[in-house]
Amino acid sequence: MTVYPYIGGRYTDLDVQLDVTRFSYEDGKDWTDPFFGVRTLWDLYRRWSFAAAGNIGGFGVGSDFAWMAYIMGGYRFRVLSKQDNASLFFGYRALYQDYTEGSGADLFEYKATMHGPIVGVSFGF
Repeated sequence: MTVYPYIGGRYTDLDVQLDVTRFSYEDGKDWTDPFFGVRTLWDLYRRWSFAAAGNIGGFGVGSDFAWMAYIMGGYRFRVLSKQDNASLFFGYRALYQDYTEGSGADLFEYKATMHGPIVGVSFGF
């Protein structure tokens, strides 16, 4: 098992458009959240691996609070090489953001959890 602590930033660009008979509304916000987290990686068998990660951020810089977590399985394989240099990953990810700006009639509030499956491929050279 390997543990990787990390820090970074997450940029969010949110566009909202609502069209109802005789009424339309358009707005957009963008912000950047600093975060820190931990990623773990387990080599389960010769070609199989498992990864899990999570981070927290926002801290009032962008969002008031944000978190992200994922779990993934991976399979290593060869592509035009004598050793494993590619991986196929599959898993599940969740991201929560709590962003508020303004007050009263100008209040913009975004509190959402987005989650779903993820699939990826990586290649090494």
